[in-house]
Amino acid sequence: MPQLVYQVPVKKDIGNVIGLRYGFEGTGAIYSVKLQRETEKPFLRKNFRVQRLACPVEEQ
Repeated sequence: MPQLVYQVPVKKDIGNVIGLRYGFEGTGAIYSVKLQRETEKPFLRKNFRVQRLACPVEEQ
């Protein structure tokens, strides 16, 4: 079950959002992103389609 792993409160207006960048050290996945003002409904909500890929294992 996905869980909240990162949250950043911003105290001042940062202007228009023109992009979002995230990265991992090692394996990771993003299931959803939600941006909202503290007292308002989300103004951006994106759920990503999760597709599990088979990992080929080399025969020894």
